[in-house]
Amino acid sequence: MSSESQSSVTIISVFYNREGYVDRSTKSIIDQTYPNVDILLVDDGSKDKTYEELKKFESSKVTVVTHENKGFTKSIADALKDIKTDYIAIHGSGDISYPHRIEKQVQALEADPDAIMCGVASQNIHHESLMPIDSQTFPRTKVYVSDFFKGTPFTHGSVVYRASEYHRFGGYDPRLTYTQDWDLWLRMLKAGGYALFLEEMLYARVNFPNGASNSAEKAVNQFLHGRAVHYLFNNEDVDRNEFLKNGVSTELFRSDPYLRAEMRAGLSRRALRLRINGMKEESDQLIKFMAIERMPVTKVDRSVFLVASVFELMGADLRNLSAFLRRLVNAVRYYR
Repeated sequence: MSSESQSSVTIISVFYNREGYVDRSTKSIIDQTYPNVDILLVDDGSKDKTYEELKKFESSKVTVVTHENKGFTKSIADALKDIKTDYIAIHGSGDISYPHRIEKQVQALEADPDAIMCGVASQNIHHESLMPIDSQTFPRTKVYVSDFFKGTPFTHGSVVYRASEYHRFGGYDPRLTYTQDWDLWLRMLKAGGYALFLEEMLYARVNFPNGASNSAEKAVNQFLHGRAVHYLFNNEDVDRNEFLKNGVSTELFRSDPYLRAEMRAGLSRRALRLRINGMKEESDQLIKFMAIERMPVTKVDRSVFLVASVFELMGADLRNLSAFLRRLVNAVRYYR
């Protein structure tokens, strides 16, 4: 089958201040085995040389655009408004798509016309060493709206949408700085249908020190945006435009005791996850933030931190013990 007769795919990646990661990340999408793709690389007003690095890849198949900084959500929403291909594939800036990723996702969607989108299993890897930190998987091949109630079964950068479905549901809401993916997926799946999940490891998500997974300030904002999205999903009578007109305020987190308790548990788990996977500096930064906000690490996680510290004093590499420590975390939480 010629590439012209195959379904068309736009792969989009939005970059901001990632000049050192452009080459490896962009090559991974250029080297996809699926032939009928157009690649759209967006520079969101970077202050470094990201745009110059992206321009090196410009070709008949690769379009590079730049604009003043307006944030990830507005950048990707604006860029996708006029996309006419059959499918839209997301690729996180700096991340790595393995060669057969797009080919296998398109095959899966072509074989199942009722599926709205497709995600894949992915690894989280260190931004410098590229060593695996952990992985994100899901136990079933079909993912329904109820599977998204507490989070997302797959990472945003690994998703391929049917373009018709993306546009039908209005795409990303530019008023959401974080969890714009979760919001869109809930809106799409609430109307019926399902997503597909491929258990093959086809994507690597690079864990950056200033990413939402590691930055305390971003983690708080991500948490509050998630609660806002969940509230909108569960309250259809709420006027979405009125609810989001002033954005999502971090003051909610500081004034609501329930949110603070939930946030404390979430940050504590993140700090422990980072420590277990050898990212001590990032873990310490989260713990420092928690101390400033008077939210100490939970007693459950503190006990595992103590065990991890003992192993470190013995000269052990915590990454080699990560599976054991995760089992210990689960056991302590279960029996507490």
